[in-house]
Amino acid sequence: MLSRTGSSIYESSDLQVTNYRRGLVARWDPSRRTFGVLDTTGKEILANQYAGVNMDDFGTVMGWIGSYGSTTFTILNMNDENRITLECNFLYPFDQNGLAVMQMRNGKYGALDRDGRTIVAPQYDYMAPYAEGLAVVRVGEKWGYVDTRGQTAIEPRFDYAWDFSEGMAVVRDGPHEGGKRGYIDRQGRYVIEPRFDWAYSFDSGMAQVAFGDFANGTFGYIDKAGSYLWEPSN
Repeated sequence: MLSRTGSSIYESSDLQVTNYRRGLVARWDPSRRTFGVLDTTGKEILANQYAGVNMDDFGTVMGWIGSYGSTTFTILNMNDENRITLECNFLYPFDQNGLAVMQMRNGKYGALDRDGRTIVAPQYDYMAPYAEGLAVVRVGEKWGYVDTRGQTAIEPRFDYAWDFSEGMAVVRDGPHEGGKRGYIDRQGRYVIEPRFDWAYSFDSGMAQVAFGDFANGTFGYIDKAGSYLWEPSN
């Protein structure tokens, strides 16, 4: 493995480099079937003992041992070299807010920061990664949103909810089959009332909507006021 200047970081015929990000390299040991992490000087950041590793763009390195239900995560914040160990079922990668969603042994979801501090207490039946500063959560059969401080932003009252995109989110009123979908703002107010059989997130100021099933339904596009840019058609 060579650095950007062409000097050797480490030499080994047994280990394979699998990823490179922000001056860190993941290395794979095929004989042990384990991963580790080195920096560009060849210094070992994580020992070659993990079932998987992840390096993000914000200075966090993560490795895990075990499988779902019995996983131990090691998290290293390269900004202050703080290293923590966490036992949980699953841990999403850290996002630009410095938060990662976790599922604990009891099945409940919450979120922690890069230094291991709990920001969202593990109390939700489901929690998605953050999008535009809000994360979808489920309490029982109802869906809502929590902010990056761990405070409820929109009370769980929807039958399903999706990520925010361009300041609006799709929510469903009613069951998966037969329920209607509409759009809310960050305060949880309907901007576009539920009237679509299917609706998708906004992208570049427009969103696809549909009526009927996928095989025989009609599809169109709306703007953020709910007006059709393209009337539904086959």
